[in-house]
Amino acid sequence: MKFSALLNTVRWMVSDQRRLLAEGFGERDTYEMEVYIPIYASKHIFRDKGFARRRVIFVRDPKIFASVFKSSEELLDASSAYAFVKPYFGEKSILVEKGVSHHTAKQAVYNVISQNMQIGSDDVLFFGYTIGEIFKSGTYPVMRPVQLISGAFVLRTIFGEQGSELADETIQHAITEMESLSGVFLEMPAVVRWARRLGIGLSIRRERIALRKFVIRQIARTTVLDDWTSPAGRDVPVDRTTAVDNLMTILVAGFETTAATIAWLLYELANRPEIQIALRDEILRRINDGMLDYLAADDTLIARCVFEVMRLHPSLPFVVRQAIGEFPVGDLTAQPNDYIVLALEEMHQRYFGEDGARFRPERFQVKDGLPKLATFGGGIKACPGRAVAVQEIRTIVALIVLSFSLRLSDATDPRVGRNRVSATPKGGMVLSLDRISA
Repeated sequence: MKFSALLNTVRWMVSDQRRLLAEGFGERDTYEMEVYIPIYASKHIFRDKGFARRRVIFVRDPKIFASVFKSSEELLDASSAYAFVKPYFGEKSILVEKGVSHHTAKQAVYNVISQNMQIGSDDVLFFGYTIGEIFKSGTYPVMRPVQLISGAFVLRTIFGEQGSELADETIQHAITEMESLSGVFLEMPAVVRWARRLGIGLSIRRERIALRKFVIRQIARTTVLDDWTSPAGRDVPVDRTTAVDNLMTILVAGFETTAATIAWLLYELANRPEIQIALRDEILRRINDGMLDYLAADDTLIARCVFEVMRLHPSLPFVVRQAIGEFPVGDLTAQPNDYIVLALEEMHQRYFGEDGARFRPERFQVKDGLPKLATFGGGIKACPGRAVAVQEIRTIVALIVLSFSLRLSDATDPRVGRNRVSATPKGGMVLSLDRISA
C-alpha cells in the first residue's frame, strides 16, 4: 500500500491532474486512492512539516456535493484540507483557519463600477485604462491584458487604490506570483525549498513579500475591511495579521481565477460567433437604458453566458474536505483523516445533460432540474468574493465585446495549462481581435 501511495503521488505530480481525475471515475461517481500529502504541524510553515499517507475519495455526484456542503464541522473539516496554501496566504487566512466561515464580500461593486467606467463615442474608459489601450487589434494571448484590468478591478474595489505606480507594480507582482504556482507546488510545497537554488522558490517568496507589504501599507485606508472571524460584524476588532492574510487571499486568489474565467468566456464567444453577435446586440440595446441595471440583471444573455462559462470552465478543478468522523460518500465511507475531493469539472459536465461538454448558455433560461453550480464551493467555505467576481466578469466581457469582434486563430489552444492552480488557458488563450468602428 505504501508503494501504491507513492506511485499515485508521483503520477499526480508528473501527469495532467485534470486528466487523472477524469480517468479515475470511468463510469463511477466515486473512486478512492492513497497518496502522500504535506502536513503542517504549526505556524512555522516552512520548518515544521512532513508528509503523511492519506486516503482520498473523489466524487462527482451532485447529491454527495450537497451532503458535503451541508455537513457540520464535527464531521468534515474545511480548513485543514487547505493547509497547503499557508505558505502563500498565511496562517490566519479564512481558507486555513478552523471554524472561520467565508462571508459574502460586501464591497459596493456597483458604486465602484459607476465611478470608474465611462462610455464614450469611440472608446470605453475603465479604472483609468481605456479598452483600446489594453486590448489591441491583432492576434495575441488575451490572458495578460485581462489580468491587468482584473487586477485593477480588485485593487480599486477592495483598497480604493488604482492608477498609481504602486498599484500597477502590485498587479505585476500578483501576476508573477500566480504564474509561479501550479498544482504540483500546492501538492508538494517542500519542492520550494530546493527550488530556491534555481531561483524559483526565491522568486515566489520575493513576490509574496512585496504583496504583503502593499496590503500592510493599505490597511489604514482600506475601503472595505469586514470582520473575518465573527458574525458580530464590523464592531468586533480585527488583528492586523488576520486582515493582512485575508486581504492577501482575495488579492492573489481573486483576481487570477476571475481573469481565467474571463479569458475562457472570450474564447467561447469567439468559438460561437452567433452568440457573440447576439450578445453585442443586447449590450447596444440596453446600454442607454442604464448599464448598471443591465449588468445586475440575471435574466440577460450576458448573465447566462457567465453562468455557463463558470459551469464549463470552473476556475478551480475541485473542492476539498477532510473527514473528522465517519462520513458516507456514495457507496464508500470516509474515515477520520480521509480527504474528500469534489471534482467540479466532472460534475458540471456529467450532470448538466448529454451536451454537458458544450458551451450552451440557453440551458440557464430555465434552471429547474439543473444541479447547483459548485464553482464557488459551498457551505462554510464558499467563496467570499463570488458576488464581486460575477459582476466583474459581466462588466469586463461586456466592454470588450462592445469594442472588439473576437475570432479564433490557428494558435488558439483550448486547453488548460497542465497542473495550473486555476484554469489558466494554455498559452494564455491566443485570440484574434478586430476593433469595431464607432
